[in-house]
Formats: sequence, C-alpha cells, structure tokens
Amino acid sequence: MKHNKALQQLLGQYFTFNSNRLTCLIHIILGLFITQSVNLAKLSRTFSTKTKHQSVYKRLQRFMKYLTFSHKSLFLMICDVFDIKGNLTLCMDRTNWKFGKAHINYLVVSIAYKGISIPVIWSLLTDKKCGNSDFEDRRKLFDRILTFIQPTQIRVLLCDREFLSGDWVAYYSTPKCQYSFLKILIPIHVMQPVMFFALDL
Repeated sequence: MKHNKALQQLLGQYFTFNSNRLTCLIHIILGLFITQSVNLAKLSRTFSTKTKHQSVYKRLQRFMKYLTFSHKSLFLMICDVFDIKGNLTLCMDRTNWKFGKAHINYLVVSIAYKGISIPVIWSLLTDKKCGNSDFEDRRKLFDRILTFIQPTQIRVLLCDREFLSGDWVAYYSTPKCQYSFLKILIPIHVMQPVMFFALDL
C-alpha cells in the first residue's frame, strides 16, 4: 500500500490519467517487479483484487490498446526521478522482434544514465517489418524530440552505422539544430574489439 501511494503521487504529477487508469498503471509497474515479465497473463495474477484473472487480463489489454501519454511528461519525470541534470547523452537504436508471424520494429531514442539506457521516445516502423529505419523515420522522431528537448541540451548522440547517411548528417545543419554540438558515434566492427569513430557536426 505504501508503494501504491508513492507511485500515485509521483505519476499524478506528470500524467493526467483518470483514477482507474492510474491505478491500473500502478498495478502494472508493481507487477513487473514481481513477475520480471511483460506477459499480461502473468501480470494479471499480481493484481490485488477479487476479480477473475481473465477479467483482469482483458482490462490490461484495453489499457495497453488505448493508452496515450505525453513523451514530454515522461522525459520530465525521468529527469526528476533519476536526478538527470546538465547536457544529455542520447542513444538511438532500433529493436525488432516477432509476435507470432507479426514483426514488431521500433526506432527508439533513450537517455544514457550510469550504464543503462532509459527510453524516452519511440516510433513503430509499421512499413519496415524487420528492416532498417530510413532518414524520414529518424527525422520525424527527432522532430518530436526537439519539441521538448532543446538542441543545446544534447551533448552527444550515440548510434551505430545503420544511421550514417548524408541526409541524416545534413539534418543537423537545419535551423532547428544549428546551435547544437552533436556527435554521431559509429561502431566499426573489425573482428575484435569494436572500434568507434566520431563525426563532429
């Protein structure tokens, strides 16, 4: 109960969910720690309720289907919770897996923090299946980022060779980015170890 109240106070500062959605989200967060799994069937069994597991499972499905939130609010909460101050080290990567026969392909930007990466914004690449992102995918995602993160807040952008292109480098010469100092670190896999080179833009 103590954790429920603390989470309710924290999340209520940043997200405008109604009480039912907020309660559901809190149960999901606590359930993730208990089950160490994102499987909804397993999470449904951690809810402290007399409702049947199947009903809780359907509730979780509805929650995931209709959930919307502000990435700016998520960013602010991450910075406050982890006490992230000063310039940011951002990481951009793509993650792909299959659910049955369906490909799930996300482009993700996260904040590097003490050896871990905290996702702050992402985009589902519905037209790519398991393929690489292209310049337009990255531009659209970064345009969204720059609505709540100032270019001058970004110390460095880390990404791999998939993201190296003339269009992508030229993007940083546009007015919205021209005042920032960014590097793209591209790993070059030549046997072992992995080496890096940096582009000063």
